Parts: sequence; structure tokens; C-alpha cells
Amino acid sequence: MSGSQSTSIKLKYIKAHRSIATASLQTLIKPFRPHLVQPGKPLPAGSQKLEVPKSIQSDHQVKEYCIENVWIYDISLKYAAEESAPTTNNRRDPKHHRLLYFAGGAFQSPPSNDHWKFLSKLVKELHPTYAVTVVSYPLAPNSPAPSSLPVLERLLRAILQQAAQDSVPITLAGDSSGGNIAISVALKAVSSINNHLEGAQSQTLSPMRERETALRNVLLISPSLDMRCTNPQISEVDKHDPVLSASYIEDVAKTWSANLPRDDPAVSPLLAGLMPLKRAGVKVHGVYGTSDVLAPDADLFREKLGSEGVEGEWLVWEKQMHCFPLAWHYGLEESVRGVEWVVDVLKRNA
Repeated sequence: MSGSQSTSIKLKYIKAHRSIATASLQTLIKPFRPHLVQPGKPLPAGSQKLEVPKSIQSDHQVKEYCIENVWIYDISLKYAAEESAPTTNNRRDPKHHRLLYFAGGAFQSPPSNDHWKFLSKLVKELHPTYAVTVVSYPLAPNSPAPSSLPVLERLLRAILQQAAQDSVPITLAGDSSGGNIAISVALKAVSSINNHLEGAQSQTLSPMRERETALRNVLLISPSLDMRCTNPQISEVDKHDPVLSASYIEDVAKTWSANLPRDDPAVSPLLAGLMPLKRAGVKVHGVYGTSDVLAPDADLFREKLGSEGVEGEWLVWEKQMHCFPLAWHYGLEESVRGVEWVVDVLKRNA
């Protein structure tokens, strides 16, 4: 699996190691799939204010504000509150790298407690290199892709423009459906930049490597990448997935795509041209386990990144479940190591 990988992608593939605790948890929860991840009551259209858990507020400073009609949450350590960790519209300290996080949840749910604990871990481990921001993106079914994505594209455009002025590098990150959104809006942003440059540089032979964009990285955790859900390997993985199911991701894809064709690259980034990422110098990193019905498409996407020369680092771990790094706070060995890998990659690519 790793031998044919292009040199632009650094792959770490861990074979068949599964701790007793992880194996026990997967066995315990599998009979309940996918009910443990079912969305709750549909939320109103548009970006919603988030309820930040009290446990997060007690240890962190949370700043809530709005950009382009999207609610944004900067999270920082309370003891570091007097240091100059900037917001995306604050010019105080251009040295910080800004991490924008899109939490998963079937495109329909706000961040869960597992998300907040994961984000808290990132805030602590990445301080002071990164400032962490949570994006409350509009959710389906009342804000599916046709209405949500244009809003997020405007948001990212505004953030990147300000970040470029302030010399603040930007990394987008997300898990599951949030990973889909992170890479989708990143592709839209770099494609727009590349189209502009192609017109401006049509008379020059110099290579087009856009370094004016503030976007540096995209980090994907068990991402959803193809709304068609037609990969023939999905049915085989479905037998072993303890969290998701083939029928579940099919329903999620229909809800998010709404009246967009499910093979539209806007919702199925696996089908998008990835060369604009290379031209913009944006790296794409990722982590996923193979006991996940989304893994077959992640395999294809990782290979496509390599074939198109997009740089990045990827961790693929056999027999790990969907979004396994987010379970770090349960003390699971593989989940803890997954978070450590994420932190290490982000620090080295700041």
C-alpha cells in the first residue's frame, strides 16, 4: 500500500497494532452503530452561536465574534490571555500561526464534547506557535452545501485577505464532514488565486508558485471526500467499521449535497483537480484508520495528492476507527499517539 506512494506524500503506515482497550471499545460500540453519531434536532439555517462547555470556559479564554455572518471562536489558555495571541481580525501579533477548525458531525451537528476536548488539547500543545479558532459553519438540512459553501468561501476569503496583510499563516483543519469542508473551501480559495495569476502571468515563463496567499496547510482527520459513496471497497470495510455504516454515509451525503449533483467536486473533493494546491504551495496532511467506511476514498485521495505532486504527511493506521485521534481523552494508546502525530505535523509545518 505504501510502496507506490509518490515522494511528495510522506506516509506512515502502522500495521495491525490494536491495544486491548481499543479492541474492547470497538467491540462494545459496534452493535450501536451508527446511532452514537446520529445528528440531533435540525438547527436553523445559517451559522449558529455555539454553547462552549463550562469545562472549556474554566480553563480557557474564549472570544466569540462574527465574520461574514459566521460565528467564530478563538480559544486560548487563560494563563496566556495577556500574551498577544491574535484573533483573525486583530493585528497585535503577526508571529502566531492561525488554525481554523471545522468540527465534524454529519454536516448537521455542532462540535461535540469529544471535539472540545480535542481542541483543548490542541490549544495546550500548540501554544504559543498556533492560535486555535473554531468555525461554526451553517449546517444541513436547513443549510446544505448549496447555501453553506458560498458563505464559507466568503469567510475564508476575508480571513485570508486579512491574514496576508498581517503576515499570519493559516492552516485549515477538520474531521469527518469538517474535513470535507476544510479541503473544499481550500480548493476554492487556491483555484481562485491560481485563475487570477494565470491571467496576470500569461506573458511570463516563470513557475507559478503563489506565496502571497496566507494558506499554508490543510489537515484532515478521517475525512469524507466523495458524496457518491460508490467505492466498491466500502461494502467490505462496512463489515468491520464500529462507528459508521455504508447506509449512514449515503444518507449524510444526500442531506449535504441537497440539489447539487453528488459528483460535483464542490462536495466531492476526491473528484477535484488538486494541482492548484501544489501551485499555491499548500500542503495537505491527513490521518485515518482503516476500519472506517470513509477510508477507501481517503486512500484514493491521498494517492491522488501524491500523483499531482501535492506535499503532505499522512498517518494510516490499520484497524483504527473513524476519527480515532479524537478519543485521546479516554486514554487509548492509539488515540493518544494519533494526537501526538497531529501536533508534531502541525508544529513542523507552522
